[in-house]
Amino acid sequence: MGLSYEQIMQRVADAATSERRPGLDVGSFGLSIDTLKMFDGRNGITWFCAEVTVLTSNTDSVPEGSKRAWLQDMTKEVSHGNVKGFFSALMPDMPEDKYSAQVLMSLVDESNPAKGSEVQVHVERRMSKNSGREYKHFSWMPMDRTTLPANEVPKGKAAANVFEDDIPF
Repeated sequence: MGLSYEQIMQRVADAATSERRPGLDVGSFGLSIDTLKMFDGRNGITWFCAEVTVLTSNTDSVPEGSKRAWLQDMTKEVSHGNVKGFFSALMPDMPEDKYSAQVLMSLVDESNPAKGSEVQVHVERRMSKNSGREYKHFSWMPMDRTTLPANEVPKGKAAANVFEDDIPF
């Protein structure tokens, strides 16, 4: 026999509230970075997560001021290019040869150096040529107004091995 309804509801009462943000829907958006992070989820999946606030939106389904998240399963090869496209929009003046694991890790550090930076994204639905499944395609672009602040050196353990001239902001 399973748990009683009361036992189930006690577990609900004792549970931590989920802070998961919904994703972005089809449309074009200006976004402000709240947090960039990586974490290990269930089934051995490592995730990259950009938590954002919507600054501009062309659709009612994602209103301005709403909090959203963009997640990428880093165990999939395609996600590596997707995340690099995001970072390219975030740091448009950084030359390709300056990308390194240390620089990118500094962006997901607890010091949160990208907070307040802005990017634009256009989201559209596409059909996979191989599987025939529909998916969302994200086209990341630099925001016209601001990118990462110049000469701001990230702090924290991830930044410890990054040389100052390798940091794009």
